[in-house]
Amino acid sequence: MAEKIGGLLLRAAMQTDKFIRWSGHSKQPLAGLSHGASGFALAFGRLYHATGTKRYKEVVKKILNYEQYLFDPTRQNWPDLRDFILEQEGGQPAFPTAWSHGASGIGLARLELLKCGIRCQAVQNDLDIALNTCLQEGFNDGYSLCFGRFGNLELLLNYADFTGNLAMKQRCLTLADMQLKEGLDKQFLLQGGGLRSPGLMNGVTGIAYQCLRLHDSTQVPSLLTAAL
Repeated sequence: MAEKIGGLLLRAAMQTDKFIRWSGHSKQPLAGLSHGASGFALAFGRLYHATGTKRYKEVVKKILNYEQYLFDPTRQNWPDLRDFILEQEGGQPAFPTAWSHGASGIGLARLELLKCGIRCQAVQNDLDIALNTCLQEGFNDGYSLCFGRFGNLELLLNYADFTGNLAMKQRCLTLADMQLKEGLDKQFLLQGGGLRSPGLMNGVTGIAYQCLRLHDSTQVPSLLTAAL
């Protein structure tokens, strides 16, 4: 069944010798994990891991080629090209650092691809860039899993657990303590207003879940990599 769905996705894709990408609600195919290329790459990476079919590995590489084409070396990040973002920004993309769009989610996708056995220098390079950008820019806005700091902590935590990097694990936990204290002081209000959501991806339920995961990541699986 998974391979049938993969075939349907490939038939719906825009393909060239170098790129594979998909159109959606926006005029330009997107980068990122939740709506863009990284999400497709991760799906086909897991299909490769499950089946061992080399064709899926090549599909992943062509998807990543497109996302690397979009990468902005000056910003050290990938653009958010959704139509409404371009309209808000006067035709220019935004460069968020979040699970849904930008460096954090893209870094998580690269990390999961390594776990799937897709090991190449391009994947490692993107992961390194995403980690650095997340550490520099990922703890300024919001708290949610989808758009905010507690989602960004997942990249650091997952990377530390996968690599056995104890220094990164401690840095992650220190950052988590800081975000939790500040968030409690501000009652975890959402970006741009006085609202607090009870939801999972955008609200305090997701923050609470992530706190459990930070306490013991061996017993609490990652929501943001669909590890349940």
